[in-house]
Amino acid sequence: MREIVHIQAGQCGNQIGAKFWEVISDEHGIDPTGSYHGDSDLQLERINVYYNEASNGKYVPRAVLVDLEPGTMDSVRSGPFGQLFRPDNFVFGQSGAGNNWAKGHYTEGMAATHSLSPLCAELVDAVLDVVRKEAEGCDCLQAIEMSFSKDNSSTVIDGIDDEPINKQINLFGRDISRVPCFKESFLYGLLGGIGCGLITFTATSRVGKACNIAVYSFTGIVFVYWLHCRSNIAKTRFTIAQTEGYVTNRYSDSSDGTADTLKTTATE
Repeated sequence: MREIVHIQAGQCGNQIGAKFWEVISDEHGIDPTGSYHGDSDLQLERINVYYNEASNGKYVPRAVLVDLEPGTMDSVRSGPFGQLFRPDNFVFGQSGAGNNWAKGHYTEGMAATHSLSPLCAELVDAVLDVVRKEAEGCDCLQAIEMSFSKDNSSTVIDGIDDEPINKQINLFGRDISRVPCFKESFLYGLLGGIGCGLITFTATSRVGKACNIAVYSFTGIVFVYWLHCRSNIAKTRFTIAQTEGYVTNRYSDSSDGTADTLKTTATE
């Protein structure tokens, strides 16, 4: 099953999220206590996309609720489906922005140095811990869905976006995911080697020969595609450098011409 983790941040995001879970719970036949009371097996067919099934047979939304103040969380809890959410997934601070954009952006959110304030940084760390726990509990995470308004709550969302998703794989002290053409060359070589090995085994029924062909094919395809890819990158960089040089020269010529015109005019 391909699961989705839902994050709702700020007053607007939590109001939208609360209504979202009301609608989706009704579609799947889930009551405010998390129990299933539907009338069709189709309602349970893909319920694990948005819900975790608890040990007591109840369904819990895979949702993380975030805000700078506890008031919004209290409003969600007092709502019709407030008891449906996992209590540990409520992440909030103690002093909000009070609908003041400047306070939310510079005081509670981003500091004047454009870095996260201590309060917001601590909140982002707590949110990331909860999101990471939910993601690790998924069999095949499909997406992280967010609901928020593009104002104060975007500060927390920006802090979450800055978190690196993929772990680095270092080879000789360098992240191989940032090496041009490495991933493409490896994948093409792997697929080509497996394909050539299977064809050879089908034709000859000799495992040793098929393995040798697969290894040689993998090495050759990786080397050839690497050279081809690097050549294209070099050509692209050369073209960009030529274009930048042409633009720079044109700008310099036009500036010199303008300066000469102004000098002649002043002399006259």
